[in-house]
Order: sequence, then structure tokens, then C-alpha cells
Amino acid sequence: MLKVAKFGGSSLANSTQFRKVRPIVESDPSRRYVVVSACGKESKEDHKVTDLLYLCEAHIRYGVPYDDIFRLIEDKYLKIRDDLGLTTDLGSHFLDIRRALDRGATTDYVVSRGEYLAALLMAEYLGATFVDAKDVIYFKADGSFDLPKIREQLALRAGGSSPIVIPGFYGSMPDGSIRVMSRGGSDITGALIANAADAGVGVKLCQGNNDVINVQRLYLIKLFLTDKSVEVIDAVVDFSLVGVAQAFSFLVEKPQFC
Repeated sequence: MLKVAKFGGSSLANSTQFRKVRPIVESDPSRRYVVVSACGKESKEDHKVTDLLYLCEAHIRYGVPYDDIFRLIEDKYLKIRDDLGLTTDLGSHFLDIRRALDRGATTDYVVSRGEYLAALLMAEYLGATFVDAKDVIYFKADGSFDLPKIREQLALRAGGSSPIVIPGFYGSMPDGSIRVMSRGGSDITGALIANAADAGVGVKLCQGNNDVINVQRLYLIKLFLTDKSVEVIDAVVDFSLVGVAQAFSFLVEKPQFC
């Protein structure tokens, strides 16, 4: 069975966390799809990239300079890239985002860039193929997911020799504009990809942050997976919910690290 491995923000908070991802993906050849969130908090004093992007957009809206906030985002991604010895041209992507901010880009576009940048770095680090979520995750005009189109577009990109890395949290509307999901949306991306690829999904969950598994997210993932089982990789789980997970046909493994 093909598997989709989803890694949350805590799994991508810094280069040390990035390095933990590759052995997980490479340990199981069936893990052909990797969905990533934006980089999370490295410490209690740190900030989630998504929160910083929301702040940048708000500053623009109220005519307040956003450069200092955006520089925090740049520094985080540049440090990860340089620590890992990667060569992704982040400068050009940062410039595109700044230009979009200055032109009054939509909030959805702005906040989706955290996942986009993280996926670019992860794809290079894994030697995988980067596929932008806007090219495989489609919404209908009413905001519901266009599952037939998702299946069609994912099939066009399947079958390569390397895994595919896809940013979570967002997709595209019929007019091509970016639309984001609710917080935790990368879980939904993983479930949609699993549904379209006839795969299971591995969700990286860590205790002490918003990636801790809960009933609502179990339900949402299950909604798109129908009767598929879900592999929860190296997760720290609230074990009071294990019974709920089992009822949803989830496979909950004991944690290896966080």
C-alpha cells in the first residue's frame, strides 16, 4: 500500500528536525508522498511562521512596516537551508512574496507561503520531486474539494522514481487563486492525497503543540479516507483517545522521538 507521510510544523522547526524526516521517509519505500506544514516554533520564545505571515499581512493592511517580521521568516528558512547545505534559491522566493505583499495580495496567498517554502527545502533535502499544492489540490467555487480533479492531477504526477513533496494547508480555486484551509489543514491535504492516490497516511504528531491528535482531526482525516487505515508515525498521542483512533481504524504506533 502506498503511504502519505505528513509532517507538522514541530517536525520542521529547524535543521535538526528536518534531519529526522529523511530516515523516516527512506525507511519505508511505500512512503511515496510527503506533505509538510510551515516551520513551527523552535522554542517557547520562537514564533510559528504562519503566525508571522498573518502579522505581515495585517501590518500591510494597516499601513505599518512589516520588514522586521518578515526578516524573522527569512532568517529561519535561510538557517535551515544553510545548515543542511542546500542550494534552493530562497532569495527569489522571498522577493516574490514581498512584492505580493506590497501589491496587496490576499491573506490566503500570503499565509500559504510558509508551507510552500518548507516544501521546497524538504524536496531538495530528500532528493524528491516538488509539486505545488495549487496544482493538485482543487476547490470548487462553493469551497468544497473537487476530488475527481485532485485524483486526475495527482495521477499525472505519479509513477516517478522519487517521492513527491507537497505543501499542506492550501490549494487553488477555479480562477487559480490560492485558498487556505483551517488551522491543521495540512492533515486534510494528507488525507486528500491519500484518498486520491489510494494510499494510507502517516501523520507526524508531537505533544505540547497543536499537532497533538484530537477527535476533530481524527474525524476530518477519516472523512476523506473512507475505510482506509492511517499510520501515525512516531507520534506522541493523547492515549485517552486511542480508543477513538481504533474505532476509526487508525494504527497508532508508539513514539520513537519528538
